Amino acid sequence: MSLDNNYSVKRMERYLTVGWNSGAMPVVVLNKIDLCTDLNEKLSEIQKISPGVSVHCISALKNEGIQELRHYINSGITIGLFGSSGVGKSTISNCLLRSNKLMTAEVREKDSKGKHTTTHRELILLPEGGIIIDTPGMREFQIWLDQDELNIEFDDIKKLEGQCKFNDCRHNKEPDCAIKKALQDGTLSKDRYDNYLKMKVEVEYLSNRINQREKALTKREKLISKIRSNR
Repeated sequence: MSLDNNYSVKRMERYLTVGWNSGAMPVVVLNKIDLCTDLNEKLSEIQKISPGVSVHCISALKNEGIQELRHYINSGITIGLFGSSGVGKSTISNCLLRSNKLMTAEVREKDSKGKHTTTHRELILLPEGGIIIDTPGMREFQIWLDQDELNIEFDDIKKLEGQCKFNDCRHNKEPDCAIKKALQDGTLSKDRYDNYLKMKVEVEYLSNRINQREKALTKREKLISKIRSNR
């Protein structure tokens, strides 16, 4: 993620949730520190939502902080770069390659959105060994996981829900609600809680679609079996 107008804590939460679910080890790279005037504040925000995850602040354009990323490069290791268009994925790849193999382009000043200079996934062998995958910028990042996996990323919220007086607390008007208390005293960010609720709805929608599809397939298999048995 870049530290210009592209910066979004909510989007980073989605990346981390899907990253952990993939089985990969997520690493946060905050690019374009040369354009950021409140680096410490943004770094603190990201660290709060990414416990156990390494966070690196770099400027790929000026080749600053790239050496820290080389520690992840090794034979047998595959690195994937994921993020919005214009955050500097191809520039980072070029720095790690020590060449300008991948095409890059400037972003629009008014909204920091980039052009899709990378139009397909490219697998690149690195000089030190290992492989890097440069991907096209993502305009939309849908999640594909279940409730248990969502709970891992939002473990702090699940722990608070367990402290509510009622097991079926809806965190609305119920007394002794740990979620409401945390929101009021600032222990839990409203933005983080809202993002959790939004992703929870997506997970439930996905789960319903999968269940409906499975039911339809089961019904189809039974119908086919019945037709065959009547022949």
